[in-house]
Formats: sequence, C-alpha cells, structure tokens
Amino acid sequence: MNWRTARLIIGILAVVCFGLVASVVYPLSTSTPHASLPPDEQFSPGDREAFSVETRLTVDGETTLALDGTATADGPRYMRLRWGSDSVVETYQAGPNATVYTRITDWSESRADSRRTAIESDADRELLRETETDRGAVFVVRTNDSIDFAAELSGSASVFVNSLQLPAYERVDGPGEGDETATFEPQNGWFDEESAYRISDASGQVRVDSETGAVQSATVSWGLTQPADTYAHTRLARLFGDQPQRYRIDYDSETDASNVSKPAWVPAEASTTTR
Repeated sequence: MNWRTARLIIGILAVVCFGLVASVVYPLSTSTPHASLPPDEQFSPGDREAFSVETRLTVDGETTLALDGTATADGPRYMRLRWGSDSVVETYQAGPNATVYTRITDWSESRADSRRTAIESDADRELLRETETDRGAVFVVRTNDSIDFAAELSGSASVFVNSLQLPAYERVDGPGEGDETATFEPQNGWFDEESAYRISDASGQVRVDSETGAVQSATVSWGLTQPADTYAHTRLARLFGDQPQRYRIDYDSETDASNVSKPAWVPAEASTTTR
C-alpha cells in the first residue's frame, strides 16, 4: 500500500469516527414542536361567546395550575383559577355589562400584603371585604372597569393549550370528508428551540375541532428533560437533577354552557348592579 492510499484510508476513517462521535454527542435529528407550525395548524382554545372549560396542569404529580370556568351568552359567568399552592382567584359576573366581582385567596402572608397594596392602589378596583382564615387572607373585590368575560376565560385557557403544544403531534385518525373532530397523539423527540429540550415517554390524545383546531378534550403526559443540547446534557440532567419532569395536562371544553349559580361570597347587589 502506497502512502497516498494510506492517507486516503486514514482520512475516510477519521470522517467515519467523527460521525460516530457526533451521533453519540448530538441527536441524529430534531423535531418541530406543534407550537411552531403555521397558526392555522396549531391548537387553540377557540373563539366562542359561550363555553365551559375545566383543565389542569400537573408536574411530577403536583397541580401547578388549574382552571374551571363557564361563560354564558346572556347569563351569569364564573371562573376559578388556582395557582399551585399560592393562590386562588375566582371571578363572577351576573351578566353582560354587569359589575365584576372577584374573590382572591392568598396562602402566603407576603403575597397577601402585596395583593392588598395592589388592590388599594388600583382606581378601578374597590376592596369590599378582607378576612383571615386558616387557609390565608381572603379579599373580595369589585371591579369598575369593563371586561369581556368570554375573552378572559379563553385567554386563561390558552395557557393550557399552549402547554399542550410543547411536543410534536401525529394525527391518528385519517382525515375524512365530514369529520368534525381530529385526534392527535404526542410524539417523543429532541427539540432544538431557543432552549433545547427532549420529550420522552409521551402518551395520550388530544381531540380538536377539525376546522378550527379548538381543543375539545385532552389527556396527555410526557417526560421533559431540559437542557438537552446533547446526549451528555441529558445524561447529566438525569444523573444529578430531578429530570425528566413528568408533565400531565387534562383538558375538557364544552360549547353547551350551563347556567352558573351565584357563589355565596358575592354581594346580593351583584344580581342587579350594572356599570
């Protein structure tokens, strides 16, 4: 074997070895999260005047965010948003153009102090009542500013819908003429976004309106490892961190919104007061 041939073989072996090393260090391919698809292909909470939604996000078995709300076209509206173990915010409106009442429960004393200051410094809000309970400080507030309740509820629901779009999805029911719903399943993969991450052990389904992409129901879960720029990052995160974190999202939305009962904490004037 002459020297020229030997150098050629060495060069080929070097390229092959480099490729093998790179395949161990870096993912061979990356996926596109559902959130990066064109807007008309993404999931959405829908744009409706009357609907109800119940949803929650849990991380490693603990609820970090939960929403339960109903917006009716002409009747009362109610929304309850829970922020983990920190606070619960409830909102009630007797009907279109009616005054909005809010009850806020803060379990942290420091958070309650900040909340009180924020309410008292807001010209559009009036603190009607403050009480101390075993669960924390409770504020009942009247809001004098206008509100589009359906838009507020939809905006809160969008937080959960956006979280659903972290993985890539595959449609598992073949599209057919006249299909009103479409079913998607989350997929494992590496995602080279602004902050790289890896989705593993993905399972569950999301059902959406086939025309609008509005989410009707979802029960999905996956493991999230971040950062995950390389296999080494992933390995270190698993060895020395609490990753992958287990995410689960449950979501259920109905267009047939039922009547809403007035909560006991709402003042009697709420049934007649309008702005």
